[in-house]
Amino acid sequence: MTDVPRGQSLLVTGTTVVMTQTPSQDDLAAASYYFLGGHEYVISDEQATVLINAGYSDYVTPIV
Repeated sequence: MTDVPRGQSLLVTGTTVVMTQTPSQDDLAAASYYFLGGHEYVISDEQATVLINAGYSDYVTPIV
C-alpha cells in the first residue's frame, strides 16, 4: 500500500500532537489516536483538552 495524502491531520501520542499533511500507515499505527483531515469527529473532553493544551484550540468546537 502506498501513502495517500489526507489533508491536515493531527497525530496524538500521549499529550504530544503533531500536524502532518501526509501521514503514513506507520505514523497512524504508532499514534495513540489521530484525526484525519477533511473529517469531523466527536471527541472526548480528555481529547479536547490535549488538543487545546497543544495549541490546536481552533480545531475544537464545543457542542452545547
